[in-house]
Amino acid sequence: KTPEQIQTALASGCTMITLDASEVLSDLPENAPVHERYLAIPPDRRAELEAIYLENAAAGVVGLRIERAALERLAVQYGACVLLAERVYAETILPQNRPVDLEISLDETAPVTAHAAHFFVANELTRRNIPYTSVAPRFVGEFHKAVDYVGSLPDLYADLQAHAKIAAHFGHKLSVHSGSDK
Repeated sequence: KTPEQIQTALASGCTMITLDASEVLSDLPENAPVHERYLAIPPDRRAELEAIYLENAAAGVVGLRIERAALERLAVQYGACVLLAERVYAETILPQNRPVDLEISLDETAPVTAHAAHFFVANELTRRNIPYTSVAPRFVGEFHKAVDYVGSLPDLYADLQAHAKIAAHFGHKLSVHSGSDK
């Protein structure tokens, strides 16, 4: 969760790091107003995000269309995650001068990771030249160790397909954390 924890792990010889972004992810209810929080983002950064994400052709390739309200929510909810990953990479991983597999964990939150959120995080990491190996979204339903999946299997299949399409587009792997023993 912190650069200090990651530094300790790397100093101990770990070669794979999971960055748990749960403490910086803004937990926004579906109908929470975000516009005022979006306006708190510096104007030049907002303009950059709008130029990149509104009518984004790459998003269309993976079956997404990001409109203004969705972009505002993504920037507010996931922007700090991207900034944390950038800081961790620049200050902690890059100075190691050795290969490190970086996984970004978005799954330790209550809401399911929207496909647009996965795209936003992956695209922002890619734009910033932050090498990462995998993303762990929060999928629909529930995974529990030693228990079958709880939820609708058709919904899970559709969710996995959409996330897999995004992962393939950016060239990273998907991780399933709580259900990793399945």
